[in-house]
Amino acid sequence: MVARKNSRPYCSGCLNQGRPYDRLVERRFEFVPLWGILVFLAYWMRRVECKRCGVTVELVPWGDGKNQLTTTFRWFLASWAKRLSWSEVGSIFRTSWDSICRAVEHDVEWSLAHRDLSGVTALGIDEVAWQRGHTYMTLVYDISGAAKRLSAAAEHRTEAKLFRHRGPLPWGGELMLSATEPPNMATRFDRMKAEDVLKAEFHKRYRDEIEYFYGRMTILHQNIYFLKCIIEFPGEIFIVHGDDFFLDYVVDNFSQVAILQIAKLATDSGSDVRTLPRFKNFMGTSVRDEYREDYQALLRNAKFDSRIKELFKKAKDQRDKRIAHSIDEPVEPLKFSELFELTDELTRLYNVASFDTEFMFLFPTYNAKLIQHGWTRLPTDIEKILDGIAWNSHVLHLPEKKPDSWARRRETWEPTRLERFNRYRLRLGLPEA
Repeated sequence: MVARKNSRPYCSGCLNQGRPYDRLVERRFEFVPLWGILVFLAYWMRRVECKRCGVTVELVPWGDGKNQLTTTFRWFLASWAKRLSWSEVGSIFRTSWDSICRAVEHDVEWSLAHRDLSGVTALGIDEVAWQRGHTYMTLVYDISGAAKRLSAAAEHRTEAKLFRHRGPLPWGGELMLSATEPPNMATRFDRMKAEDVLKAEFHKRYRDEIEYFYGRMTILHQNIYFLKCIIEFPGEIFIVHGDDFFLDYVVDNFSQVAILQIAKLATDSGSDVRTLPRFKNFMGTSVRDEYREDYQALLRNAKFDSRIKELFKKAKDQRDKRIAHSIDEPVEPLKFSELFELTDELTRLYNVASFDTEFMFLFPTYNAKLIQHGWTRLPTDIEKILDGIAWNSHVLHLPEKKPDSWARRRETWEPTRLERFNRYRLRLGLPEA
């Protein structure tokens, strides 16, 4: 494909036309195969000399970002992936497994943004084996209507996974699932004080340990909260490429602090270190004899499985070989989702050690539980910063200030991006566009 002669390309940042600056090397976009023949759209992407954004790559209607699949082909692969295995789809249409994965992710993101949970009145819970051996997934279904519908899925079949899905339901009730207490337990530790369960000689050490770990867990939760706020912010919409270095460095710093805390709480070794696994062992030997059997069952239920242990090892390697020291060997980085999962696992273990006493790890203004119990909801400092970035972005005000540019941009956006954009407009007092 070649650009129309004397045409002026559109800037991918602000959607305004600009003068052609130069051409990049040929780029190929994978399209739907025709009669078993691979089809690629070959195009020399032009760069635009934009007055607002500088020199940027032009906007094209058949793809977005650095994705090498056309939008049409992504929807095509995702529809076939519902009917056949991914490897078989890749074999039939002669494309890679990664391409099918990206297509399915695109489909899932769009579907999640448009699902309607208003009619849910009943949930069902099931498990399914998805690998060889005893590897399971926990599935939560909406069984309200004639046909069941998958509402949530999580790896493994532990009570902790169900606990993460607890919360308010659309019709006003609440799903409450125990995260720590095994069924048929005679002792309700969540209704008892530590002094009633522990031997007298261990009371002081218990209070010291709980206070120490509370401080560490508070630091961890605060950093994870800030990370989630920034990650969930639609920076790809409101921040021009090249102006995002500050937030990138902020995310990197919060991630490193979180990894330091996780490694310190779970993996440190030595005679004088404090870790939650060691505290768990101490608790197992400190309870009174009449409660020992039930509490040992509680501790076994909070034991880390092999996958979580591998994630803790990744956190330790990241801390030892990248953050604290610079060692010239490959280190697999932790994903954000893995950071969040390790935080949940440490919180679960801390809750077991504290007999399910409810601690507030976030400052009151950040704590959603306090807001649910009648506190006035005011924007937090991090929300004010991110709202300011969105408000000062020219993209937010395009529908009012440049309707023609907005119309062209809207045509190139997928429904998920438009939904996130309008969510922020409503948040900042503007009508949907």
